[in-house]
Amino acid sequence: MAKISFKRSLICGAITFALFTVYWALGQKFIIQKFESTIAEANASGYDVTHKGVGLSGFPLYYSVRIGTPNIAANQAEKPWAFRGENLYFKAPSWAPLRWNLHHSEDARIDIRGPKDQRWLFDVSPLKLDGDIALNLSGGLKTLDLRGRQIRPRDVIGTGPPVNSIEKMDISVEDIGTDAGITLSFEDIFLNADIWANLQTVLGPRLERVTIDMMAQGLDNIDSNGWDAFETDGILQSDAFRIQWNALQLSGKFTLKYGPNGLSGPVTLNVENERDLVDALEKAGLISKNRKTQVLFALQLAPKNEKGQREIPVNIADGAILFMGQPVYKF
Repeated sequence: MAKISFKRSLICGAITFALFTVYWALGQKFIIQKFESTIAEANASGYDVTHKGVGLSGFPLYYSVRIGTPNIAANQAEKPWAFRGENLYFKAPSWAPLRWNLHHSEDARIDIRGPKDQRWLFDVSPLKLDGDIALNLSGGLKTLDLRGRQIRPRDVIGTGPPVNSIEKMDISVEDIGTDAGITLSFEDIFLNADIWANLQTVLGPRLERVTIDMMAQGLDNIDSNGWDAFETDGILQSDAFRIQWNALQLSGKFTLKYGPNGLSGPVTLNVENERDLVDALEKAGLISKNRKTQVLFALQLAPKNEKGQREIPVNIADGAILFMGQPVYKF
């Protein structure tokens, strides 16, 4: 009986292993096909995605995917940017192939071109990224949580990047029907003095925190086709954003439309002490002394919210932030 039981155990184990091997192989085939179709869809919608080979390993416990030198470039005029990394890794348990971990820890190059022939080409050495990805049953992106630490870009040519380092970055994206929920959080942002010289003189070189909770309305899917359609006729709406930069503490809401000229629309700033804000703008040379008096008078007429903060309306249009119809900052 013992021998029969042992033989049965061996047979059952062999069958189980064989079935799991078939399961793993089918999963491998699906993953490769999904990867190839995702690249094809991205290229068809205006992107240029290339790489230097894909490796898949991890049998039997994991699906481990390595993408060599991923290069993603947007070749449409309204979104000219490119990203090139080294080795990009994805890993999922064999029994949960819809939940993946993303990892990048080597050098990366980012190339951005502005509407007025500006160019920002910089390296991040290394670009440390970790993330978690959840897919739906059809293989589409359901949620993305991306974490970056000690991001320190170094300019190569052209204008330097707007920041010298970001010590902590967290980005979350969630598919919500025809919309997407997006949360952005940045801490300890050290700014480029050449770009932010005036404001840095007043507020210091470190921006302590930026947090934004917003909805991308009209985004059918969190993929290249969805984003492509969104950038033609999409809306970003937030009822909660916050900026803490030394003595300057702002919060508020916005509704911004995405169009050919970038983002545009109204923004409401909540300010506890409007005089501190206006003093900072004057010291930074963004408004004159005479203009300061007019602005302070107008702000006294602005309503207050339930927290006693002034609700100050500004507007974004034509690549500039407008306050009382006057540009105070141009992108």
